[in-house]
Amino acid sequence: MSTVVIVECKNWRQPISSEQVRVFIDRLRERACDFGILVAAHGITGEPEQLTAAQNRISRALEGGTHIFVVTRDELAALRTVGDVIELFKKKLLMLKGISD
Repeated sequence: MSTVVIVECKNWRQPISSEQVRVFIDRLRERACDFGILVAAHGITGEPEQLTAAQNRISRALEGGTHIFVVTRDELAALRTVGDVIELFKKKLLMLKGISD
């Protein structure tokens, strides 16, 4: 993985659509960056278990080597220490790879 991380924040009232996730994936690829964090206040559309809607876009991006963590406002608000951040990212990586902790 690259050492560059692109972070995009969306403070929208609804989950982010698959089209907006596609735009973020394109930004990462245009910059040859294989890791991004999408902070979406209310998450993204689709069901993680079925990989529908925006969840599917993230899964497909992973097939091409692009890793995307989606972080919600509630998850950010719960962070208190650096250890919390590390644990959240470990959890996100396991989820992205389809591994339950």
